Amino acid sequence: MAFADRLKSLRKESGLTQDEFSKQTGIGRSAVGMYEAGKRAPNYETLSKVARFYHVSTDYLLGRTDTPAEPPAHKTEPSARKPHDVQQQLRSLLADLAPDNACSVCNGHEPLDDVTRDFLRRSLENILLTAQQLAKSQAISHAKPGEDDTATRIGKKILAATPAAQISISQIISADNNNHPRK
Repeated sequence: MAFADRLKSLRKESGLTQDEFSKQTGIGRSAVGMYEAGKRAPNYETLSKVARFYHVSTDYLLGRTDTPAEPPAHKTEPSARKPHDVQQQLRSLLADLAPDNACSVCNGHEPLDDVTRDFLRRSLENILLTAQQLAKSQAISHAKPGEDDTATRIGKKILAATPAAQISISQIISADNNNHPRK
């Protein structure tokens, strides 16, 4: 199955029109139509964008494999996570953002500068602390059987904010700038 067929199949499975897919990915509407008709091949950037959007490998999109992607451990749906998994994932993100960590954390393709990295790290620390305090303040859980406690619900909302639990630095900074405009 070629890229044209895979793209069309994935788009239809997700219930999106070509126009909706175009708007959500930033790929031009006419380009989407030409890709699906097999009249145009995507460049690497477009191929990567589609792969990230549908959580599949580029090899799958190109028809090199019939396996969409190896499901990484962190790709579990938030609703299937246990409460400690949310905290563990936030702690993992914090470790990646530690100043002494050699890991390169990026916003898209550009590495984060130290100020943004520190801002994001402190924001995540506050989120984790707030979730823990809310959970502790509810000595008796108000959740019905089968429901999650407050900390887990907050964690799930954080992790569900973007695909694959990837937090958009620009969204955080934009939201912060909207709430606290610079003078």
